Amino acid sequence: MKMKGLNTLFLETLNKKFPNKSELAERLADLLNTDKTSIYRRLREEVRFSVDEVGMIARHFGLSLDEITDNIREKDYRTVKLELPNITDQDGILYDLLEEHLFCSEKFLSGEDSELGAALGVLNRAFFLSYDNLARFFLFKWGRYYTDLDEYRRFETVQVAEPLKALQERERTNLMQFKRTFYIWDVQIIPNLVRDIKYYESISLISRAETQLIKEDLFVMLDDLEKRVANGKYPETGNRFEFYTASMNIHTSHAYMHSEDNWVYYLSAFVVRSMFTQDPELCRDMKNRINSQKASSILISESGEKERLYFFNKQRQVIDTL
Repeated sequence: MKMKGLNTLFLETLNKKFPNKSELAERLADLLNTDKTSIYRRLREEVRFSVDEVGMIARHFGLSLDEITDNIREKDYRTVKLELPNITDQDGILYDLLEEHLFCSEKFLSGEDSELGAALGVLNRAFFLSYDNLARFFLFKWGRYYTDLDEYRRFETVQVAEPLKALQERERTNLMQFKRTFYIWDVQIIPNLVRDIKYYESISLISRAETQLIKEDLFVMLDDLEKRVANGKYPETGNRFEFYTASMNIHTSHAYMHSEDNWVYYLSAFVVRSMFTQDPELCRDMKNRINSQKASSILISESGEKERLYFFNKQRQVIDTL
């Protein structure tokens, strides 16, 4: 079978985006600053688009040339476009992240089939948002990694402003609205977090007193989580909450949200910021992969009382070493 060329695949993508050829021709003529006759010749493939023209069109209409070229490759893989909000200024560091995430997640909440699923190798926002000093620690850690701002040089200078706390509370409330939620936890999440805290204390970026504040938050977080896990639901909404402990290490944290025709998949790579895609095909694939990890994990919500008590007692022992 003869393979389609790049120009043909590019035109097919354009035609899917603009089924009305007259509208497409008019918009292309305006964009390329040329007459419609020249555009129609290109649409009939009598003349090929130049490289510069393809670039201008793709950029203007948000077309992925990687996805188009996938169709002419002979390799068995897909190119995936993952998005990451830019860091702009000091005030926008966490505001833009939460506003983007809230805007994305709130469209999932009204569906009766709304679902959030995640396999976590590190503690994510769903678990630390409600605890001031724990949230400050993650912001501190992220700020040291990815910014040059002085306020992130030491833990004592990191503060969460009231408007940001309001956004965090709004996100926490939204997370409880999903009709079904499940998390698969790597059992090393707490030990690794405790190791990080000890490291920063050892180089005097966190004081002994501040470590104790974070420790208290961790104990409260575990108490709240254990109650939710034992009941198998959010007490505030009654929505289902499943909790698994992984039998093998989870090296990369990832999550998906799904409701009706809406999809999003998050890949955590930058402590408190995540790359994401809303490609439905990829999201469905990642949903299946995340769910497949349940087979090698232990469900400790509602059932599994012995395993649940052992898990939480073990986490408290680790935290107590701080």
